[in-house]
Amino acid sequence: MVRVKNIFIIFLLIFFSCPTSYSPPDDAGLPGEKGLMGLVEELFEEEYDELGRRVTVFLLNDNAYWSEYGYTLWTAESGDGEDIFTTREVLLNKIKGDRVAGYGIVICQRIRSGYGQTMLTIMLNTEQSYAIGKVIGGNYMGLKPWTHSAYILQGYGRPNVLKVTYDKDKKEYTLVINGYEIEKFKDENEPVHEGGRNGYIVVISPHDKFPNNPVEVTFVE
Repeated sequence: MVRVKNIFIIFLLIFFSCPTSYSPPDDAGLPGEKGLMGLVEELFEEEYDELGRRVTVFLLNDNAYWSEYGYTLWTAESGDGEDIFTTREVLLNKIKGDRVAGYGIVICQRIRSGYGQTMLTIMLNTEQSYAIGKVIGGNYMGLKPWTHSAYILQGYGRPNVLKVTYDKDKKEYTLVINGYEIEKFKDENEPVHEGGRNGYIVVISPHDKFPNNPVEVTFVE
């Protein structure tokens, strides 16, 4: 009896000392319902690498952009963008920051009559998940909750190539990550997005601690 008890105690010690995988809630790392959202172009600094590619660097450790409910920051290119979206490919790399907080691209951004600022977003996180959303007047609506994909490289400093194409006849988008088709999706509810400006988006998590632990993300295209 003593021996069985000892074996059981050893089993408990082994079980609780082993690392367990973390499964964030479906909405972790997305713009929160109470979270702030802002267009802050100056935080996304552009430069060019030796190959002539545009590199946009987001680096932040300023408490002015921290909120207990999260703070989502985005930017968009100048001009009106495309009348009809065609295709876009971006290499994304998160170097520092909360591991489940999203970062990614903005497409079809435009001020639409009766709705204000609206756009579609496709985000990744460092935990091999992606999410698709729609923003209307500063409010985020999930078209696809955080979903795991083995085709996304896990961890910090692991560049992922995100590509989105649009079939205007089928009114259907296709999401491709690292060369693998992940899924097709549609935007069927008003306001419907088919064209507009491109941009980038980064979620600041309540778990990001400024100024000691900055958030750093790079975008190359």
